[in-house]
Amino acid sequence: MRLIRSYPTVSFWVIAFAIAWGIGLTAGVDPEVITGSYSPVAAFLLDRIPKFAFTIAALVVVFGGGVDRQAFLRRLTTWKVPVRWYVLALGGPLLAYGVGAWLAPGAKTVSLDANLVGASLFGAETGLLTYLFTRAGLGEEPGLRGFALGRHEQRLAPRRAALLMGGLWGAWHLPVLLDRDVVSIAAFLLSVIALTFVFSWVFHRSGESVLVVALLHSAINAFDDVWETVIPELTTVDWEVPFFVITLVAGIAAAVALKPTVGRAVGVMEADA
Repeated sequence: MRLIRSYPTVSFWVIAFAIAWGIGLTAGVDPEVITGSYSPVAAFLLDRIPKFAFTIAALVVVFGGGVDRQAFLRRLTTWKVPVRWYVLALGGPLLAYGVGAWLAPGAKTVSLDANLVGASLFGAETGLLTYLFTRAGLGEEPGLRGFALGRHEQRLAPRRAALLMGGLWGAWHLPVLLDRDVVSIAAFLLSVIALTFVFSWVFHRSGESVLVVALLHSAINAFDDVWETVIPELTTVDWEVPFFVITLVAGIAAAVALKPTVGRAVGVMEADA
């Protein structure tokens, strides 16, 4: 653990990449392939562990290496924030996807079947709560915003820290992008960098609440399915381009709004704690 204490930020990224890339490049990333190749328990672990790579890495560095423990726990337990941040976290993605749904070509039949909408929100694979508790939300944000962002901002201005994290976060996804074309990969990486600026801005403005960012992250991943459930015709057209554009614009706006001194101020306070 001495190496982790000496190089905590590097150790965090190395552990996260080792988990996701190690499993993804050996066992694969397709849940159906994994299920068909391994026992039920092994398949479950091989499917879920990579989704928690960042949280696992943070827990190893924070508790195994004794690094930034108080700051980490404070960020995880900050939930008493103004209601507007929860509204933004849930309503922002829903509205942004709604713009894409409204602009999508062709006739649109609205289906408000309560069971179908409920399944898209709370379904076992793609529902909001699934993304929050078993995938991107609490699988990534405790590590990315709860630990790594503060560490990077101790040495870099917030914009540079967000840009660095966006690049690393995008690269971390590469095993699941190998079957895509170059344009699709480039668009995904751009959106990841843009979202990193957005998440950094929301994180700081909400009082460093990991929960708010985890909800926002989960809503972005889940709410496209909500709109495709409400308007079934969306599954036959490429309707998410406006959301991509909105993401880029929001990323630029967040980068401009990030205060140049906020990260270093946080780093000084943590160092004095």
